[in-house]
Amino acid sequence: MLSLNNNKYHMTKIKILLIIILTVIVLNFLKLLFYFTSLNSLDELFNSDTEGHLLVVLYILTLVLFFIAHLVLSRGLWHIIKHNYFNERSIKDFHIAGVLLIAFGILTLIFRVYFILDMASITQEFESYSLIQAFENGYTIILGFALITIKSILKKGHLLQTENDLTI
Repeated sequence: MLSLNNNKYHMTKIKILLIIILTVIVLNFLKLLFYFTSLNSLDELFNSDTEGHLLVVLYILTLVLFFIAHLVLSRGLWHIIKHNYFNERSIKDFHIAGVLLIAFGILTLIFRVYFILDMASITQEFESYSLIQAFENGYTIILGFALITIKSILKKGHLLQTENDLTI
């Protein structure tokens, strides 16, 4: 009986985490929507210089990666709630979300370092703390690796559970 209550307690935590992630998804979607509606026209985007065009595309790509990573992660959590901890779908979703978060972190880092170096070339000043600020989204890289590690643990648990179910 204790393990059943403990399982309900953990599933409640996972449900709360899922609600938080879904809230982040909605906020990220609103951010994308605001960004697209704040452009006067798409002509501004496509008539800008090549460098500006590339930066806008990179920024949009990072937001889309962040959005998709959270969608996939929430789907993985949903499968844990519905099918318990050790299921193949959650394992796959956690891996995909981890890779997407790592990609998001790296692209954001490239975007920020480029922007800082570009600003330094314009102003002829470079402050070292600016480079430290470029690593603000470094947590997403760490979170991506954490999700891949959790995926490995879930995969091992799934394998053990499958072997245990086959044992008579």
